[in-house]
Amino acid sequence: MDQVAQLTIRDLPDVVFPTVRIFVSVLEGIREAITSTKRRTFKYGETDRHQMDVYYPHLNGSQTNKFPVLFFVYGGGFASGSRNLPSPIDLAYANLATYFTKKGFITVIPDYRLLPDVVFPDPAQDVLDAILFTAKRLQVVHYDGVEGDLDNIFLMGHSAGAVNVATVLLHPDMSPAISKVNVRGAVLISGPYDNDPKEAPTASPDVVDKFFGGLEAMKKNCPMGLLKAYPGEQLGKLPRFLLIEAENDPDAFKVVGESFRQTLEELTQQKVTKIIGDRHNHISLTLALETGEGEEWAQEATDWMKAVV
Repeated sequence: MDQVAQLTIRDLPDVVFPTVRIFVSVLEGIREAITSTKRRTFKYGETDRHQMDVYYPHLNGSQTNKFPVLFFVYGGGFASGSRNLPSPIDLAYANLATYFTKKGFITVIPDYRLLPDVVFPDPAQDVLDAILFTAKRLQVVHYDGVEGDLDNIFLMGHSAGAVNVATVLLHPDMSPAISKVNVRGAVLISGPYDNDPKEAPTASPDVVDKFFGGLEAMKKNCPMGLLKAYPGEQLGKLPRFLLIEAENDPDAFKVVGESFRQTLEELTQQKVTKIIGDRHNHISLTLALETGEGEEWAQEATDWMKAVV
């Protein structure tokens, strides 16, 4: 983590490859521990992008064989990303899944469709479809003596993945379906919840124009816009939210993140906790898991989820 903290680059995409280079050898050193986690792959839709990996805890004399289910939605600016990244960073996300299975969560990582083949809200619809697919099929979360507790489902998303999770919960076309699933909490990590091209730019021109269909449409359909338009009488039915931010996130992400947190508190009338990942940048938060360093934010998130159950 010292190398990560010493990076002077914060902005995207410049920070990506310097951070990845730091973790390649670290993750390679624990390859066996990561790849030993039990995993199965399911297809939840029509295309190759409609697949998801499900990781299961080892029982190891555990007092229970029933575990809550955690969905993790990765980021990538709506244009890149995979549940199985290519070498030499092929252990990314599997490390996160291994970490959370050890904490007692069945962990699901779905792929979803990307630009240029989609527009808003297609990726979020894919995520919703993966959740509904799982919620209706016990065989997905029951395996080798492990049972999934579908009464305790958590959603976690990083960067663009946080936008997808928020969209699933807040979009008027999706909220009726997700409200029938027992989602207990949403953990949103460093999401671009809003975009101000002058004061807090969090989105590329391609995302603004090709994905959202222009700035006006983006302001309406970004998580902040969806939250402000969410029916007041339904706000009390939303799951609890936890926000996570890297100490060295881009400044624009910090600005929109705090604004989104405050708006959540004002509208839901519930405290919304924010965890700061010390010494982390936008990319290192997930890569550090299972390495033994920089995991404090994830332990706090684990404690928060288990307190909600």
